[in-house]
Amino acid sequence: MSPIPQINNLTGLSKDYINEFAGRVSFIRLPHKRERVHEFGPIRKYREYFHPNQYPSVLSVIDHPHVRKLDEIVDEMNLKLEQRDYLGVLELYSHVEILIYGRKLQ
Repeated sequence: MSPIPQINNLTGLSKDYINEFAGRVSFIRLPHKRERVHEFGPIRKYREYFHPNQYPSVLSVIDHPHVRKLDEIVDEMNLKLEQRDYLGVLELYSHVEILIYGRKLQ
């Protein structure tokens, strides 16, 4: 069992969770690779990414407002991926960055 890595003191969320999105976003930003984004499968929610069997401390943040909002965004992003609404996915990704980092990255 491990502690959740890279907790951002400002948001209480792990900066490591951005990795769940990074590969997909990179492919979406490259038009010639965009369709390959579906090879990743659906985006996992915070609790799925930090499974309680390995990261028991995730259970203490499941009801955190930021985690609930991230879960809502993940549901929306997965739907937009199914619909191939890639611009919509990128728009939602900016909200993920804000929630995880507490600000938008440049």
